Amino acid sequence: IPVGIIVGNGLLFSFYAITGWWRLWAILWPLEPLLIGGTILFTIWLAGQGDRGRQVAR
Repeated sequence: IPVGIIVGNGLLFSFYAITGWWRLWAILWPLEPLLIGGTILFTIWLAGQGDRGRQVAR
């Protein structure tokens, strides 16, 4: 779960740094809770996949 959150934050901050559109943070900050929720849901889904999920996780 932490890796998904760190990667998501890295992508968001890379976007802001490359474009210089830091003012969009005021609009795009709701992506943070969605990022966390999506990462948790993906982890739960992956755990329910059994052997296939273990292969994807490696």
